[in-house]
Amino acid sequence: MEAAGHALNRVRCLGSGRLCGGYHALYSWSHSRDQIRKTESLEPGSSNALLFSLSSLGLPSDENKLMEHFIKNIARLSLAVDYDGNGYRRLAVVSLNDAALLNAILTVSSSHLNRWHGRKDSAPKFHLRKALHHLQKRLLKPAQARSEITFMTMLLLLIYELCEGTQRWKYHYEGLLTWVRLRDGCSDVDPFLTGLLGLIATQVILHMPGLFREKAYNLLSVLFPQACSSGSVDVLSGFYIGFPELLVESARLHDEVMRLRAYSTDDDMLGLRAVYGKAKKLQRRIQATQLGPENLPSLGMIGAQQCTSSICESLVPADILDTLEVRQAARASAEVFRHALHIYVYRILHNPTVGGECPMEIQSSVDDVFRLIPDIPDTVGPGSFLGWALVVIGAEIDALERRQHIKRRLQSLATMALNHGVLAISVLEEVWHRRDMAVSGLSNNRLFRWEEVLEDMEIDLALI
Repeated sequence: MEAAGHALNRVRCLGSGRLCGGYHALYSWSHSRDQIRKTESLEPGSSNALLFSLSSLGLPSDENKLMEHFIKNIARLSLAVDYDGNGYRRLAVVSLNDAALLNAILTVSSSHLNRWHGRKDSAPKFHLRKALHHLQKRLLKPAQARSEITFMTMLLLLIYELCEGTQRWKYHYEGLLTWVRLRDGCSDVDPFLTGLLGLIATQVILHMPGLFREKAYNLLSVLFPQACSSGSVDVLSGFYIGFPELLVESARLHDEVMRLRAYSTDDDMLGLRAVYGKAKKLQRRIQATQLGPENLPSLGMIGAQQCTSSICESLVPADILDTLEVRQAARASAEVFRHALHIYVYRILHNPTVGGECPMEIQSSVDDVFRLIPDIPDTVGPGSFLGWALVVIGAEIDALERRQHIKRRLQSLATMALNHGVLAISVLEEVWHRRDMAVSGLSNNRLFRWEEVLEDMEIDLALI
């Protein structure tokens, strides 16, 4: 691998808080899978093995406390289901042998503690600079650049920037895209890592049309070449294993409709009528993923490549005594996502309605969601990533009591200091304001789709 121009200016600029053009590195790796095999890996292990006295890690006292916070709190809060073998806890073990990954973890942990306690100190920036410095050195060495530890480091730095609400997450995202693109598939990459990157790609698809969305389509096709339609819920996100595939088709449908509306005339709408047929077929597939309360799902991971029952159904909660309760909550969460996707597809072809005009099928989904919500914990657990789904559902609501219910749910997510729910509240409040103005006749502004509000507010971060 050769450095282009000033070696890895992107990493240096991130370290100083400046923005520039990208991870400036020209990769010259062979595309042979045998030569691109990982040289370091995220070895499997039990989460319980890490619940020991952390003084044995040999870290300085301050770093030891941050690592303890990462293992005990962030690893639990950052997943829909805290499962046995939690990937974040396995990252902690691997990081003890690598300075880049260790400092990326300490960056995430210290920044989360600051947000949680409403304070500011220099620890996050200190560890961020160290992480970027060591990442730069890794990227200059081909064997280290292609290892999973480099992937892990960039992924954690991306998560840090997302939680901080900055635009710099995009540069780490581009670095991860390059890392994936220069491999001959990702079947040999730990499913936890591909699953996390896939979850981020779904957020990109939902919030960023255009080139970023197209890249996310391509990324998901590489990460998850084989669709899994089993009745499993993803432990990372809380949606059905098959959700990303349906989401991609839904977003592509949205792209197609936007193009047709931009270039078609009233007398030439054959293409739009064909899209209606596609939408109906897609809605039937979304409906087919439904699981009733009598059919509790297994727990799986979207990053598992072969999606056989032995992989998709092998995960269990970290606390085995909570298995039944967790599976019930996971089903409810996945159903909320399913209803949100149903509404999303419907609104691709139908304008929003206000003032008691909600179509019966949409009202039915909204009502079902309010029956499901009590089964989902407020903060930690399968509902941790419901921000987007609650925005889609909340955008259909005029009743003040139900709006407050949705808002309280999002506020509860925000208490975890992961930046979950914060943007969702802002977007929904603006959607509701526009709806109310339209109902009262005080405004002719009909741009109250949540996507239009996102664009007007210039928000392209995740509504998680």
